[in-house]
Amino acid sequence: MQTYMFQIAVIDGKVKDLDLFVLSIVFEVKNLGESDLIDTQITAPSIFSKLPSFCRSQYFGLDEMHNLGQGIGRFIIKLIVNVNRHPNQKHSYHHKFADGSTNISGYTFKAPFKDLEIAGNMIEESRKNIPIAFRGSLDNLIAKLDDARAIDFLDLLLYVVPTLMVPVFTRQKVKTALLDLVRGCSIALQWELSENLIVEMEKCFASWHNFLKNEILEKHLSVAVFMPNNHYLAHIGYITIQMGCLRSYSARSTERTIGRYSKLIKSKVLTASLDDFYELPSDSPHSCDHQLWSPFSCTDLSDNTNNIESVPVQTIVKVLKKYYSRSSSSLVLVTINIEISARALINSQVYGSSMNRRFNIMQKI
Repeated sequence: MQTYMFQIAVIDGKVKDLDLFVLSIVFEVKNLGESDLIDTQITAPSIFSKLPSFCRSQYFGLDEMHNLGQGIGRFIIKLIVNVNRHPNQKHSYHHKFADGSTNISGYTFKAPFKDLEIAGNMIEESRKNIPIAFRGSLDNLIAKLDDARAIDFLDLLLYVVPTLMVPVFTRQKVKTALLDLVRGCSIALQWELSENLIVEMEKCFASWHNFLKNEILEKHLSVAVFMPNNHYLAHIGYITIQMGCLRSYSARSTERTIGRYSKLIKSKVLTASLDDFYELPSDSPHSCDHQLWSPFSCTDLSDNTNNIESVPVQTIVKVLKKYYSRSSSSLVLVTINIEISARALINSQVYGSSMNRRFNIMQKI
């Protein structure tokens, strides 16, 4: 009797010679097995369990941006907007009967797409009235999701869903369930939580899940609605008690930095090094909070007829002499070659220049 079994799924129309296709996989698996490269069973605990900080399930925290933003926020768009955009097409969230037919007409979140479009238009019309203190972009995600970020989905979940999308539905149970979901997420995103608020948050998520379960039993929804991020809502209360509020350890503060490094690593064009910068001398009064960043350009100051970034060389030499004369009575410029930085870090703020913008344009050509 075989202890292990491999299942191979072949997509019809993609394989010209099925025998050769299957045999190549069988030979490859056989070679891996003979070379002891296939781990046939779990023989030891995960390496994470050996860390001093490992604390069982609460070690794996839930991130608010990925779980609630990209997770639940995007899930709501799929559940309401995407399905109703093409109301007569089958969707994975529709309940499927035993005979293979789909319950499209009885879909729980069925709503006229025109009403959803009106809600999206209201978002765009209201943008001129949004205070400048509001940090979100509040884009119309009902119309398009291009370049939508996690914080955009959070804004939709917390502000658009309860005010513009909930009124679209006629069933009170649907409205109540969506408001419970929004209320639970709103509580989860607070910086401080009391025991009573945690209990209320768990009740909101339980109410949302119970509603979905009942709709599945009534054959109005598919079990596909219980995707992982939706299931994780039931664990936010426990994780909050063990680790603190989601906001306190969120990846939000490092998201832009992670994205910047990812783009530099994956870029197929010439980019500056991740550590391409100049530290100022230690005796400089600005050495702690000033850096010169790439790209750099080497320039010759010996020719007084040249211009450097539209500034005459004579002017630059005059300014340099005036600056360094404050610490030296007699100044002689020995080095006539200087290196110009296109960016600078000053008091934790990055400043660019026309040289940097020109460099970026040239890289795209």
